[in-house]
Amino acid sequence: MDDLTPLLPNVTGTALGSQVAPHEAAELEAIEAELGEALELTEPVALPPVLVELLTAGVELLTLESGRLSAVDDRVRDELGLLGRDTGAYLADYEFAEYMPGAAPIALDGAGGFFCLDLRAVVAGEAENDGGAPLVWSHAGNLGWDDDAVVPIADDLAQLLLG
Repeated sequence: MDDLTPLLPNVTGTALGSQVAPHEAAELEAIEAELGEALELTEPVALPPVLVELLTAGVELLTLESGRLSAVDDRVRDELGLLGRDTGAYLADYEFAEYMPGAAPIALDGAGGFFCLDLRAVVAGEAENDGGAPLVWSHAGNLGWDDDAVVPIADDLAQLLLG
């Protein structure tokens, strides 16, 4: 499959790079539970619905229109390697709780950068846990919420992928 249109009819400028074994509902629930526990929430983190669709379809890699994200910041590549099953491992290995509390990594950009859900408002009880969290980018070598470390990408993952 080279085109996401059959999966997500409204996707613009996004191509499918590869496919892996589709995620089962139990695997997605485990990811959500692990994120909720890591963020010390009383409930699992709701993943963005578009991410759930992609993972259940076996999508592993998205390549956006060339220059789309580099126009936001030249450090950001136009590629999203979805973490899926490996989300918890990256969360722990890169010590997000210490360096970028409230962030949940969901994808890599192929150049050492993470795309993360900004769940700080959810953790603080100021926003709904409904999968609509803002999407930000930070480099693995400089994880953090400082202005020089984080780049706001979109109001949520659907906005980035669906235009």
